[in-house]
Amino acid sequence: MDKFDFIDRIIALYPHTIKDRDAQYDTYKRALKTDNIDYEKLMDIFSCEYKETYPPPAAYLRELSLKCYKNKTNDKEEQKKWLNVKVYNPILKTITNTDRFPIGTSKEQMIKTYKKMFPNTNGWQIVEVS
Repeated sequence: MDKFDFIDRIIALYPHTIKDRDAQYDTYKRALKTDNIDYEKLMDIFSCEYKETYPPPAAYLRELSLKCYKNKTNDKEEQKKWLNVKVYNPILKTITNTDRFPIGTSKEQMIKTYKKMFPNTNGWQIVEVS
């Protein structure tokens, strides 16, 4: 899926609330400027995290897209610099696997990161690190 397919799908989900399709399309296109986004992954994350009955703000899609950058290199050494983490998210009450931490980060440091990002939320659990 490319950027244009992704935007078309998002707009198709909210036909009853989008009054100016072209303006909404342009807004999303401007928010998702880079071509280095894995739109399949972005749609998966969007499908799991967005639960509203109105279209998402462009800034929200931009924020989600930061988790979906394609890896430009096939260099295995570069890929070995990151840990892929599955974490229990107490806000969504589900396991998400969209985060990465530098190699050498302890589980305690990962939990501390989540607590810092979401200060009023407890219950974060690291389920798997690969």
